[in-house]
Amino acid sequence: MAATLTASVAAAGATLIAQDTIETRYIISSIAALTKQVKVSADEQDAQMLQAEQAGASVATDIANKELIDKTIEDYTSQGYDPCKQLTATKQFALAEITARRTIGSRVATEIQAGGGKYALPGDVLVQRDKVHKALFCTQADVDAGICTSVGAIPGGDTNASLIFSTDTSANVVAAKNAVINNIIGLPDAPIPAGQAATATGAAYVLQKKQRDAYLAFPAYSLKAAQADAEGFDSFMRERVGQYFGTKEAENWARDQASQSERGVLVDMVKIQGLTLKVAERQLRQDLRREANEAVELALENDRINGKKTRDAAAKALASQSAGLVTQ
Repeated sequence: MAATLTASVAAAGATLIAQDTIETRYIISSIAALTKQVKVSADEQDAQMLQAEQAGASVATDIANKELIDKTIEDYTSQGYDPCKQLTATKQFALAEITARRTIGSRVATEIQAGGGKYALPGDVLVQRDKVHKALFCTQADVDAGICTSVGAIPGGDTNASLIFSTDTSANVVAAKNAVINNIIGLPDAPIPAGQAATATGAAYVLQKKQRDAYLAFPAYSLKAAQADAEGFDSFMRERVGQYFGTKEAENWARDQASQSERGVLVDMVKIQGLTLKVAERQLRQDLRREANEAVELALENDRINGKKTRDAAAKALASQSAGLVTQ
């Protein structure tokens, strides 16, 4: 009985141990499967995270590249039309204006024969002018009249006022411009004989010459300013204005505006406004010269009308004063 019970207990224990072993294997297998699943899930999650990060980095790179491209386009198209060419042209324009203004005074002094304290025998100056006329400016009418033997390089150039406004700077044309201006200004005053300089008559002559030279200074300056502008500044002004109006370059500029950014269009508008101010400044300078010439004309007209009366009154006052001194 006891042996049977022992055997049964042993058999039951063996069965339980075997069953426990099987269950343990199942549990270990399940844990292994779960671990593998967790690992696979973690790997997939890591891969997904990596892909997400890579995608994010790619997007960030694309955004940065786009911003760089946009900035490059903005920088290029926001400087107005052909900025390098415009800058060069603007510098040349400014330099031409400075040079033209700087040379006017010296050209008045060296190229105009009368005025400015200059003395010369009118006959000698006429001979010199006639010599230049026959060398360069003879017309067919001069030839027909026997004054010249052949037509000159610039027929009638010494009386052609339109040449003053020509941009041509060739030697013959410049000589014609100077001849026109000298013919307008007139002949220089004859020098005073050495013995007359200290006399009352000589002093009156010098005083009268100074007044005449002052009158002539205004038209002389205006004519030389017009000549200097035409030779060294007008072509640049015409080019700058033509950049925006009425030329082939203006057509190119108009087409370029379609691809300009808003800032680029504004830059060009500012340049146009600046050019408009420069044109207005030039007009102001011309108006000031015109006003000065009109003031001289008014003074001359006043002298023509009232000058004799004024001089007669001054002479009477001087005579009366002298008589009073004698009676004393």
